[in-house]
Amino acid sequence: LANFQEALQIYRELAKENPSSYLPYVATTLNNLAVLQKAKNDFADALANYQEALQIRRELAKENPRSYLPDVAMTLNNLAVLHQEKNELEQAQAKYEDSLVIYRSLAQKSQIFLPSVAGTLSNLAILHCDRNELTQAQTKYEEALGIYQILVQSNPRTFLPNMAMTLNNFANFHHKINDKEQAHSEYERALAIYRSLAKSDSQTFLPFVAGTLNNLANLHRDKNELAQAQPKYEEALVIYRS
Repeated sequence: LANFQEALQIYRELAKENPSSYLPYVATTLNNLAVLQKAKNDFADALANYQEALQIRRELAKENPRSYLPDVAMTLNNLAVLHQEKNELEQAQAKYEDSLVIYRSLAQKSQIFLPSVAGTLSNLAILHCDRNELTQAQTKYEEALGIYQILVQSNPRTFLPNMAMTLNNFANFHHKINDKEQAHSEYERALAIYRSLAKSDSQTFLPFVAGTLNNLANLHRDKNELAQAQPKYEEALVIYRS
């Protein structure tokens, strides 16, 4: 925290003399400082620093959209996450949607931004679920999953974890709306991906194997399929104990 604050002070002084060169560093440091403050649950200071970073990046993007629009979208997304954690769901949704508009426009010119489109769609889907806006949530999940299916074809190592997490979240959604068969299918697909990933990186992905097994067991329990639920719980427990 002290180092970020000292760096920020230096960049602010430099930006007074040469704003075109150093304002981007002011904005980046404000954003990084806000990430740290959010992690410390210092939401008021994090909000102020995100907002200042956003204001600077919006101004920079007017002059050079190609370089700075991605930073605007990222800061909007960070602000949305902060609002969501504070249960300010309307503000969070507005920021996610602004971010999504930018990422969609950037993705039309470069597929490098497709993962950001999918990630923002996933965040919006979770938010819609929290607001009980089920139709909007389903639409967002479906689009995010479709994008990840495309991305996995060219780069499975990078995007299979994202696809598995989206499948798991979509399954949670289907479980919530009592579409248990669809939820079962998606949990099984997510579990298969996490098992394959855990073969090469058990430390990272075994917790996700266990979490998805637990979700599947809950689903079986709710369907009164107790014989199927028990081994899933037991396997999850073995993983968590280890």
